[in-house]
Amino acid sequence: GPWYRDSAFYDPEVQFFASRGYAVLQVNMRGSTGYGKAFTKAAKGELAGRMHDDLIDALDWAIVEGYVDPDRVAIYGSSYGGYAALVGASFTPDRFAAAIDYAGVVDLRTLVAEMPSFLREALRNNWIAYAGNPDNDADNADMLSRSPVSRLDQISCPLLVIHG
Repeated sequence: GPWYRDSAFYDPEVQFFASRGYAVLQVNMRGSTGYGKAFTKAAKGELAGRMHDDLIDALDWAIVEGYVDPDRVAIYGSSYGGYAALVGASFTPDRFAAAIDYAGVVDLRTLVAEMPSFLREALRNNWIAYAGNPDNDADNADMLSRSPVSRLDQISCPLLVIHG
């Protein structure tokens, strides 16, 4: 991710949580594919910004509709979703009682700068367009400000990190 979309197909992780009594909300925030180029491109420069706002807006909807107890909300995700979980726990710590990061990005700068050479041409250019260029001083500072590593001290909920 974030160039992916959740749909109404079987997902074993969703079923795992649902089978244990959890309400599961899968959010196709701006940047998700399948909704047109403008929707996908709306994510440029919005990691930990409007993309996170989309998640919070969806959470607020679920609370208003009575699907979730606002004091018992957890955030979970893998890959981009892991980054989103870390952003949730570090940028809006008052909203989550727990977080699970599964292979999420902690620092956008190192994600782009240390991308393996065989991936660089295809993926690095895409990540530079959406997240920024760590070789540019202004982008580098902005990328740090949108990275969970810059706010680890703000995390107040239990956090499980799965990586490897």
